[in-house]
Amino acid sequence: MATVRQACPPIRKCLDKIKYIVDTAKKHKIYAGIHTGSTKMAKEMIALGFQYVTLLADNAFLASAAKAAVQEDAGGWRAGESKRDVLIT
Repeated sequence: MATVRQACPPIRKCLDKIKYIVDTAKKHKIYAGIHTGSTKMAKEMIALGFQYVTLLADNAFLASAAKAAVQEDAGGWRAGESKRDVLIT
């Protein structure tokens, strides 16, 4: 999952631009929004002042949730393993 440091090299220049967006939005009394790649990055952006934060793209979020669900339901099975006519892929 992405953090600000991973998504914005070089970090100082990128953060300055992000803060400029937040400050400009507040100055004009509009909500500041940003797309993030992880809960950690979302929390960082909220701390910077963003009021509207998305968490992952729909497909990435669904893939992550599906993977977690399969791992939980598989009872420790690995992808490609077959037990009792069930194939977890």
